[in-house]
Amino acid sequence: MVSYESVRNWCDRFGAMFAYQVQAVRPRTGTTWHLDELFVKLRGEPYVLWRAVDEHGVELDVLLQKHRDKAAAKRFFRKMPRSYPVPRTIITDQLRSYLAAKAEVPQLAGVKHVFVKASTRGNNRAGNSHRPTRPARAPDAGLP
Repeated sequence: MVSYESVRNWCDRFGAMFAYQVQAVRPRTGTTWHLDELFVKLRGEPYVLWRAVDEHGVELDVLLQKHRDKAAAKRFFRKMPRSYPVPRTIITDQLRSYLAAKAEVPQLAGVKHVFVKASTRGNNRAGNSHRPTRPARAPDAGLP
């Protein structure tokens, strides 16, 4: 039996060392970000899941919000440069909220913004990263 206090002491003593080692092994983020949003339902209410993936397919950040407008995109854009260096290129779909929000975030002023059509699958890296998030459709088991 181990007490909660022993676990807390162990975390205080060794937690920073483990966090440093994990961070040192983590690969560098790419200079191109793919941004995408996905509608999900939580407790029956619709939400928008904003996701950022780098050019290597590594998920950078996730933000769950109620709206899909300029204010929501701006909140996502302000959150990203705090955690990662500013990218050279941002690839998004043609949602106009991205362009309006990017114009108001000073850190992203010099970043190249590339729009792709959803039909060309150019932003497919971000779209494919949603697959683990989407629930698998189970066959109907005859439950009401």
